[in-house]
Amino acid sequence: MFEFEQAGIEQAVEGPKSAVLGVATDTRKLQPGNAFFCIPGPNFDSHEFAGPALDKGASVVVIRRDRWSALRESIDPSLHSRIYYADDVLDSMQRLAAIHRRNQDYVVIGVTGSNGKTSAKEMLLSMLTDLVGDAVDGTTGNLNNHIGVPLTILNLK
Repeated sequence: MFEFEQAGIEQAVEGPKSAVLGVATDTRKLQPGNAFFCIPGPNFDSHEFAGPALDKGASVVVIRRDRWSALRESIDPSLHSRIYYADDVLDSMQRLAAIHRRNQDYVVIGVTGSNGKTSAKEMLLSMLTDLVGDAVDGTTGNLNNHIGVPLTILNLK
């Protein structure tokens, strides 16, 4: 279970805690049981997708604290206990990933450089998977920024 409270994420309405199987910031990639983090982007404010994320099976939806009163009416009251909020959703997701990483004992290999990082990562991932099987995991594509790294950490097998 993720340490939501330690990352500054609070349950909006008291109720049963839901198991979280992974995280998503895009409802198109959301899997049932994922926590959906509402992170506004340049084209969409993902708070608009809080209800649809719950409809798709999100176990938890994390919204910005000041958006709760506006969203409350649009979400089925039976789902209110699955809404969590934070002052800064992205910062809280990053802190949650840092806490989660500290609680794990797996080895991390970083690939750095100016060019070829994704290709080198894919080759290394393929070789290590052949060597030790499913015990190896890596980023999908090139999710190597301030949003992609926490997503990767929180979705590792």
